[in-house]
Amino acid sequence: MMKRFLVLLVLGLGFGCSHGEESECSKYVSLLGGTDPKAVFKDIAEKKCQDAIPILKDMFDPRQGKYNKDIMRIISQTWEPSVVNFKTEAEKFPKKKPLYFEILRLALQSPETAMLAATSIEEWKLIDLKPDLVKMLTDDVKSAQPQFALAYAPALRVLASDEMGGLNDDLEEVLIALANNSPDVQGIEVNKRASEGLGKLKTKNPEGIKALVRGLFLVSKDGGTTFKESLKSLLQIGSASAPFLVDVMESRPGDEKVRYMEEFAVKNAISEWKWRKGMRVPMLLAQLRDPRAAGALVRDIARPVIEPANLPDSLKLDWTIEMTNRIKFDSWGIMSIMTADEMLGALKIIRDRNVEGSARLQLALGLAFNFTPEAMDVLLRVCYEAVSDVEDEEPDAAKVKAADAGEPAKEADFVIRFLQPLAFGLDVGHLVQFNDIFVEGFDENFGDVEKSEDIQERLDQIDVKVLLAVSNACKEDLTCLQTVLQGGQGKLEGSEVVYDPDTVKGVDDRETEYVKGMARAKAALTLGRLKLKKEERAELLKLFAKVYAALDYDDELYGDLRQVILLGFERQGMADTAAALSVLKDLMAAEEKKGIDPVKVWNQRLEALVFFLEAYK
Repeated sequence: MMKRFLVLLVLGLGFGCSHGEESECSKYVSLLGGTDPKAVFKDIAEKKCQDAIPILKDMFDPRQGKYNKDIMRIISQTWEPSVVNFKTEAEKFPKKKPLYFEILRLALQSPETAMLAATSIEEWKLIDLKPDLVKMLTDDVKSAQPQFALAYAPALRVLASDEMGGLNDDLEEVLIALANNSPDVQGIEVNKRASEGLGKLKTKNPEGIKALVRGLFLVSKDGGTTFKESLKSLLQIGSASAPFLVDVMESRPGDEKVRYMEEFAVKNAISEWKWRKGMRVPMLLAQLRDPRAAGALVRDIARPVIEPANLPDSLKLDWTIEMTNRIKFDSWGIMSIMTADEMLGALKIIRDRNVEGSARLQLALGLAFNFTPEAMDVLLRVCYEAVSDVEDEEPDAAKVKAADAGEPAKEADFVIRFLQPLAFGLDVGHLVQFNDIFVEGFDENFGDVEKSEDIQERLDQIDVKVLLAVSNACKEDLTCLQTVLQGGQGKLEGSEVVYDPDTVKGVDDRETEYVKGMARAKAALTLGRLKLKKEERAELLKLFAKVYAALDYDDELYGDLRQVILLGFERQGMADTAAALSVLKDLMAAEEKKGIDPVKVWNQRLEALVFFLEAYK
């Protein structure tokens, strides 16, 4: 029995030797009261001496502490010592923990140490100190001379963290101020975090939305931007953002509603063609899908494309890209939110030879992809207007509107290009009327048009014929259209009319695939507008996701197909948001696994569609 006791004693002494340095802590702590306390700082940190913490707390002076930074470094190293290496000090730690909090609170009161304190709070997830961070931020932002800019970024990371409870509405004013502050003073990360925060709060504060609109164009001196964060936040806020963006798009110099942007643009040397007349506002409105923007988008697409005077050669390519994309995004928005009140205005623009031809065609494509009977009525009127043989004494409203719309567009070069959007937008209900105007009545309607034979030849070209073939072959049959969407043959039982992809031949393999993609897009466009049973809709949404995921992300060949699948998600999703959101979120997760940047346009539009459907009622 005695031998066993001795063995245990020896083992116990051996174990104690590994912690011999713990006995040295009392010596180092006692030296903190001497004339050169800094001489033992390193030893205290290395030995994790917990008894030093009360003394260090008393030494810390937020106003003029000589050792404040050193103390912050020490506590960052002594925090939560390992039981394996410092058993005694680890056992003391829980009782000393409140003193660490007190030191951090004091550190948040000093510009010299606030960043270190905020970083420690973030690293250690000290939710109890969240109110102190809020106070530090709020007081400094409201101060006439802010001093804590270096601490803003870690503080915002803490406040926005879900692990720390996330943001609350009490921080809205602070976030607005930080979003508006100069990034060259506080760092662009702060502007990014503040912009993200306003989106998470879904702010409805006009000043918050204005801050985000500015953020679309904010650039720091080192080239950092808040474009991505501001864009996402405005989409998260949803329809409340739309009026502010419409105001920018429709503004003229000196308009009071956009004075905040004019002053910002002057201060930051941002060209008017970038912020007032550029592509970013239409891009956002297209993804917000707010009907109040329909008129603005229609008018914007017709705006003259005139190069600014004295534009440097180095910016001419940027300007051209900006204008081209502006028109494209206007068209995207019209696809989703065209309203009956704007139809006559759209008709006038498409007929107007003074409007840029590419803009007229993009507007026509927007109406085609809108894929409503009202939009198709307009498209058929572009090149044709019924004339009554009976002259009434008082012209009725329809005749007045017809006169206001201008003359039908008959120029051959336009009609030739217009036939593709027309064939895209053609629905079953207008097949007979289309045939009456463009086939049976071709000579009557276009016989006196210069190069009418070129228009006739265009009707026989492969892309237009394929689009018409899908409509004629499938009508509005769910199964037939789903088969075509997947690249198969379209044929109704008992019908002799067939769309067969194997017979599609372009001038080369690339064109052949492009035209087949158009047929699939026409099928998807029609499917998006079908009225379906719940089970049918659920299966269609899954099919949309399957087809979308299989497309090469960077291949522009399938741009139309991607676009109409998104429109299909939107339209069927408005009938069953839960089903659509489930499929869309799975699709987004799959796209993320491919390693594609979330801010790239198609992934961005998927996310925007999710925000839209989450808010849809």
